[in-house]
Order: sequence, then structure tokens, then C-alpha cells
Amino acid sequence: MKVNKNNGKIGKCYTDIVLEQGGYSVAIELKYKTAEYIDPNNRIYLLDHDAVDLGRYDYLWDVHRIELLAGKGNNTEIDGKVEVIEGCDKGFAVLLTNENKYWKQDYNNSANIDKEFLIGDCTPNLYRTLMDWKKDPNKCPNNYMFYPKTVLTKTNKPTFRAQPIHLNQAYKYEWEDYHNTQQPNGDFKFVIIEV
Repeated sequence: MKVNKNNGKIGKCYTDIVLEQGGYSVAIELKYKTAEYIDPNNRIYLLDHDAVDLGRYDYLWDVHRIELLAGKGNNTEIDGKVEVIEGCDKGFAVLLTNENKYWKQDYNNSANIDKEFLIGDCTPNLYRTLMDWKKDPNKCPNNYMFYPKTVLTKTNKPTFRAQPIHLNQAYKYEWEDYHNTQQPNGDFKFVIIEV
């Protein structure tokens, strides 16, 4: 996928998978986030990725990027306006996880800093044009609450995760069972957003 950034330079926008046939293209972004799970009988040893708030942000950023590439999104990126030169006709963002904090979060009862990024079963499929971290102007000069590894770097500049996410469409987060083991952290679910 080719993009023209605001500095006039032509760059590439990478996606995990691109399927093309007869001039029709589909972009697919994949996320695989795990909680620790050990099943020695089947030689399965999964590490704990932790940082579920960052995982949700990264997944929704994928949705935002696919909206952009499919010509259905807000083209405000980290470094300014981006013009899509060669995009895709359709896209999918897929998240597979055994970490139940992704699908069990209740939007209405959450006071988390990342409330706007919740994608659980109870999250309303609202048309949210702007998703952002909760802010506290008394914490940092750039008005973002200090949140290590998320918002500020050592030089006090925001990382890409400080960038609010603009989605131009409403999405329903419908989690489906992928694999159930009845063991702690053994149940896997997935969610797919089609753009």
C-alpha cells in the first residue's frame, strides 16, 4: 500500500496480509495477545503479554489504519495528513486471545484511563469519532496523564500511543469462542472487525 505523507514523500503502509485478485484487494491486520497458559501434555507454553490497555489500543489502531487504507477513515495520522495512493477495497482487523480482560470489560462501569479503548462484550457499539486516554492537565505539560510506556518517552515527547484514534464507523465487538479447555487461561476467543 502506498501513501503520500504531508512532507510530500511517498511511503509504504504495511499490513500483515494483503490478498489481491483481479484488481480487488483485502488488507488483514492480526493481533495475538496471550495470558500465561501452560499445558505440558500438549506442549503449549504461552507467555503473559500483560498490558491489556496497550493491546486494545493497538487493535483499534489497526482498525483505524484499515479505515484509512480502504478510503473510509480519517486521514489524520501521527505525522499529519496522509493521502492514500494505493489502498485496499476492504479490510479486517482480527484479535485472538486467551486473556479474558479483553472481552470481560464493562464499559459502563469502567473508570480506567483507557475506557475509550474498551472492546469487551459489554462495550456499546457507539459511533466514537475520537478515542483518547483520560487526561489530567496537572500531570504533564502536554496534558496527558503520565502513563509509563504509553504516553511519554524519557524526552517528554508523546509516543504514537498518545495519538487519539479517530474511527469513522461504528463497530460491534462480537467475541466468538475459538478453543475451550476449561483450564485457567485456556479459553481462547476472537473478534473480527470488517471495514
